[in-house]
Amino acid sequence: VFQLVPREVVGDLIKAHARQAMGMANGAALSTTGMVLLVVLSLVLVLLMTRLLSVALAFVQYHRFVLSRADGRLTVERGLFSRSRSSVGQRRIQAWSLHQGLLQRWLGVQQLKVDIAAGNAEDNNNRSLRELAPIARQQQCTQLIQTLAPELAWPPSQWQPVAPRQAWRLCLPALLLWQPLLITALWQLAGSWALLCLCLLPVTVWRAWRSVGFMGYHVDAHAVMVRDGWWQRWWRMAQTAKVQGLRLRRSPLDRLCGTASLLLDTAGSSMGGPRLQLALLPVAQAQQLLEQLSARISRPRVASSADAAAPVTQVPADLQPT
Repeated sequence: VFQLVPREVVGDLIKAHARQAMGMANGAALSTTGMVLLVVLSLVLVLLMTRLLSVALAFVQYHRFVLSRADGRLTVERGLFSRSRSSVGQRRIQAWSLHQGLLQRWLGVQQLKVDIAAGNAEDNNNRSLRELAPIARQQQCTQLIQTLAPELAWPPSQWQPVAPRQAWRLCLPALLLWQPLLITALWQLAGSWALLCLCLLPVTVWRAWRSVGFMGYHVDAHAVMVRDGWWQRWWRMAQTAKVQGLRLRRSPLDRLCGTASLLLDTAGSSMGGPRLQLALLPVAQAQQLLEQLSARISRPRVASSADAAAPVTQVPADLQPT
């Protein structure tokens, strides 16, 4: 709206309606309970409008989405009002990500994303190609990964779980941060009724327990895979040959609990989304995995068929070594 209508007109319209709403609220003389219900209803309305807007934007953006492959390149065409076309070399895919929300889990669908490494200035535009499947059946996403990246051997036969006793650590942000802030904010409106937020503690504990139960990782000679989340589940995987950096991290809480996190970096991983991280591991196990992966990524890379087919640049005679 700000792009279609002059900014001053929109600003004056918002101010006028805000004054009118404040006047109606002051004239209504709502009780504390009525004010709380009004605030909750307003938040629900805002969330509903945001969700409807996201559905409309997704329809405009991904209308007639087409994924194709030819000559080792993946091409995506999409768009309702304006069609966009993005293309990238298949060998530039560094990592794969699957995302699945609660509603998507009920419907049996997933979202497939990839991380792209830009090799030159012409490939900078290819970073816009992130989704290979904005929404698709789980079987279709699995077939895409198996076809485009057979080295990953997806899905793995077994996941290594995380110790269930670490679930209490996932409760700390809610117990020490957002729940006290929520109670403090509602205390001004509802008084002691704000203490009803403490009823969310069992939900927080149950959510943390379910999240730890789903967390896991899989490491073999060719790939590294991680899964996490519960309400919003995600899976992330990458070939061991595509890993460019390893880091063993221990926070003060990790040192207290005797755990560590192993972070793996790939090209294009800084573009957002979940990280390729093996979290809540015992220190000895994390160090062992660090040594194993360090030895694998430090081996000389075997030239692939795509690299072998690439043209070889001739070195001028005056630059050849003696």
